[in-house]
Amino acid sequence: GLGDQSLEFVVNQPASLTVCMSGYELEKCGDHDNASKIYDKCIAAGYLGAMINRARMLETGYGHTPPNLAAATELMRRVAASGHSPFATLGKLHYASALYQGKGVARDEAQALKWFEAAAKDGSPDAIEFLRTGHHTGEHDAQGRGVGPLPSSP
Repeated sequence: GLGDQSLEFVVNQPASLTVCMSGYELEKCGDHDNASKIYDKCIAAGYLGAMINRARMLETGYGHTPPNLAAATELMRRVAASGHSPFATLGKLHYASALYQGKGVARDEAQALKWFEAAAKDGSPDAIEFLRTGHHTGEHDAQGRGVGPLPSSP
């Protein structure tokens, strides 16, 4: 049998902070299927960190699963709307970025600015940078480009 310290054992346990954190370990080890199972269980139980990690998996695609930007953005919207916590602040930044870019959701610059402002009010350095310059690198694409056009040099 599997020891109760193994990640495989954890997959079948009820959602808890420890179980949800194990999803991240499984994901980093390349076990995307079990990471997804854990994240989905933790999301159902309301764990915001699991929503963020699952959203990132959905955004990039994993294993043989293609990206699902709409599902990723919806998870970030849920985290953003969850209230005031470090997770909510991160959710606000990523949801604002998705709205600004039209990534998985209709492009809506006015709504994006509201969410950037909410994240900046929470103290997000990336949101503050975006409001100041129209660009941030708290999220980036495969080429390393951030959100918004790069500010022109003086």
